[in-house]
Amino acid sequence: MASLLADPFGRQLLSLLTADYGLPGDPGRRVLRHELQQLQLRAQARDAPRSVRMAIRAALSALRAEFSLPCPGIPAAAGPERGDRDGGVGTLHRAVTTGI
Repeated sequence: MASLLADPFGRQLLSLLTADYGLPGDPGRRVLRHELQQLQLRAQARDAPRSVRMAIRAALSALRAEFSLPCPGIPAAAGPERGDRDGGVGTLHRAVTTGI
């Protein structure tokens, strides 16, 4: 976490992840995905620290998983019935801070 706070790209990542882009499935999540992709490109182009680039990649990976879920009306594999009590809201945060 300290490496994210020490780097401008890391701070931008944390800012994006703490902004309100809605819950999984909301249209704002596509905006978040686009912003993360742009941040990833800028971080790579300016040779940001590896830990920051990996955190951005982890956030993108977690976010992309939201878009691979089945269409609304079809039960998803993850959800409150499987113990995901926050409905996936904390997935991005967990991916970035734990490196999943």
